[in-house]
Amino acid sequence: MPSLFRSAIAPSMTSESCSAGKIVGVVLAAGGSKRLGHPKQLVEIDGSPLIVRAVDALLAVPEITDILVILGAHAAKIRPLLSSCSRAVQLVDVPDWNDGLSRSIRAALAEIGRNIPDARSALFTLCDQPNLDHRAIKALVATAESTPASIVAAQYDGHPGAPCLIDQRHFEFLSRIEGDQGARALFSAVNPADIAGVDLPQLSLDLDTPEDLQQWQNSQPNAT
Repeated sequence: MPSLFRSAIAPSMTSESCSAGKIVGVVLAAGGSKRLGHPKQLVEIDGSPLIVRAVDALLAVPEITDILVILGAHAAKIRPLLSSCSRAVQLVDVPDWNDGLSRSIRAALAEIGRNIPDARSALFTLCDQPNLDHRAIKALVATAESTPASIVAAQYDGHPGAPCLIDQRHFEFLSRIEGDQGARALFSAVNPADIAGVDLPQLSLDLDTPEDLQQWQNSQPNAT
């Protein structure tokens, strides 16, 4: 695909952080939830679907100027849930979502390249982490404001993961990944000094399987 961006992997950043300029929040929510057996985006936590909770977490952080939600499977069921957002949220359909996570990332970057060309970074998040909230997002943004690192990522289980805030100088690399891989391909390619980790161990749980969902439900104070 033609490149919409100027450069590939940036060298080590020493003079500016990835917080300069617009931050675009991206919710990757196109997956088919095959292992769970029903749409994880619609699983309710404290009365609110996971997709709504992820969007609300981004909406609560004023530094995030634009929000994209990448939809694929179950898009028709998800769209109505986001119609009452307090701020404009752009929904991006990915018909070939089953080509893998990389397809959703490329779709997000293409949308940014077309309509938000002054974006300096993108904060990619998923919608299957029941402990994700605005405090986690704010911690990533605050770290980006105080570090020269070009990537700021939640850290749990001993490695960086989602959500992650990525400087636009890495968009070229991400626009070329393929298959069912996401930002971890980038994490493996850059100088480790370019990644600032934020300890968020509560985000280690994601709801991929019925067992994950049962584990979450059993951990709640009102579980019986």
